[in-house]
Amino acid sequence: MSKKILTYRETLMDRFKHPVDLEPGEENHIEYVGRNGATVMFSFDDAKMDVQENLPEHEQRVWDLSNPTELGEMKEFIRGVDDIKRKLGQFEAQVGVNATLYRLLKGIIDNDQTVIDQINGVDTAKDEWLKSIGLPGNSILD
Repeated sequence: MSKKILTYRETLMDRFKHPVDLEPGEENHIEYVGRNGATVMFSFDDAKMDVQENLPEHEQRVWDLSNPTELGEMKEFIRGVDDIKRKLGQFEAQVGVNATLYRLLKGIIDNDQTVIDQINGVDTAKDEWLKSIGLPGNSILD
């Protein structure tokens, strides 16, 4: 299973050919990630979904994030996807759940391993989630 990113502009949707699930009923192999303006973003399993060709007006794109140019464009694109920002914020909000801001800052200054582990745990969770939807992990946030 390899997750890929699909984006398309929501326009002329009466003529839009939606991706076809090659294994319907088993599970949902495509997941809504968010939107940037009129462009919606999905994560999909490329072995189990068939993305149909669409009109140029849809600006449909299956991203090749191994391509440095497309990776750079995706870094810019996701900056405008509020759903991704919100999800990453949920992970980040876990830092300090059981500590005051002072305790966190003091722990960082003192190189307190418990605080460092908590921060690293959040980074790990964000990285795993980003990879699970077909992005390259935390590096996409640079």
